[in-house]
Amino acid sequence: MRPKKGKISIVVAMLLVLVTALLIIFIFGEPINKAFAAVTDPLLKKIGLEEDGSGQQAPQPQLAPCPAPTVVSCYYNLGSNTIQLLWNGVSGATNYKMEWARKDLEYGDQTAITGETWRITSSTSGYTSGLLRRTGRTVTEYKLHTRVESGNTCTAPSSWSVECYAHN
Repeated sequence: MRPKKGKISIVVAMLLVLVTALLIIFIFGEPINKAFAAVTDPLLKKIGLEEDGSGQQAPQPQLAPCPAPTVVSCYYNLGSNTIQLLWNGVSGATNYKMEWARKDLEYGDQTAITGETWRITSSTSGYTSGLLRRTGRTVTEYKLHTRVESGNTCTAPSSWSVECYAHN
């Protein structure tokens, strides 16, 4: 049984188109790639997805460091036996770390404190915990400071704020 001439001519035409396409890609492949890159590279750069030629995505620009928060005040609350620290918010900050210690000791030292010596908060104020209650005329002075612990438009952690002092 012989195939019909119409079917053979369709197969030959398809092979001719395929060979022609491969020749065009082989001969003009590099100019086509350059023309494509000339159009797409500025668009990729504009949206931050430019390539550095290695096929890897170029590193994103570094964010500026978060500035240290500015402490507004701190005061002792006799009823709750806590010290509240208040500070001004930092643009781009998402969380702050607050630390406290006895004034004459290093931060993290638990002398005159029962429990934690730090707290993470998303607000611009925080309370201590675990302070020893005042007995008689004995006054304990505490130091407190804060920093940006995480941020979305700046690099954290920031440097520490100036210290604030309060006593029970």
